[in-house]
Amino acid sequence: MMPPNGPDTQKNGMGVCIAFDQELLSKIGEKGHAPLCKVNYSKSCDNLEIVYQIASIIKESQGQNSAKIHEVFNKLITSSPLFKHPSFISEKEYRLVSLPYNVNEFLGEAHFYVEETNIKKYYILNLRNASESLGIKYSDLFKEICIGPQARVTKDVLCDYFSATKMAELCPKVKLSECPLRRF
Repeated sequence: MMPPNGPDTQKNGMGVCIAFDQELLSKIGEKGHAPLCKVNYSKSCDNLEIVYQIASIIKESQGQNSAKIHEVFNKLITSSPLFKHPSFISEKEYRLVSLPYNVNEFLGEAHFYVEETNIKKYYILNLRNASESLGIKYSDLFKEICIGPQARVTKDVLCDYFSATKMAELCPKVKLSECPLRRF
C-alpha cells in the first residue's frame, strides 16, 4: 500500500493511503462514466495493445472506418492518464478515468483549481451517491485507510474528522503504517 522507495512517493510517508475494494470501485466507475483502469509503468508506448490497434485500423481502412477509429480514439484518450514512469511502479496504481464525451451528463459541472501558474479543470465523482444508487454500502468501498509513518495526523484526529463528516463507519478501517519512520 505505501510505496517503499521512489522519488518523493507519498511525500516521504506524510500522506494517508486509501485502499479501495477494486470490484466495487469498478462497478461505481462504470456507472459514473469513469472506468477503473490499471496504470502502465513504462518508458515507451511502443509495445502497447492500443498502438497495435490504431496501426491496424489505419492500415486496413485507410481512414474509412470512422466508427472503429472513434472507438479506438476513445480508448486512446481514456488511456492517456494511465502512463507513469517506471520509477513509480511500486504504487501499483489504478485510476478512475472519465470518458471524453458527455462528461457533464455523467459527472455534472466542471470544477476548477487555480494554482500560481496554472488552472486545472476536474470533475467530481460522488462515490457515496454512486454506491448507494447501486445498493452498495458506502463504507464497503474502503478496505483500509493507512496513515503514513511521517503523517502529521493522528488516528484519533482522523476518526474525529470522519465522525464530523458523517463517515464514522470508516473509523474501524483506519490503521497506522508499520513502517519504522514513525514521527510520533
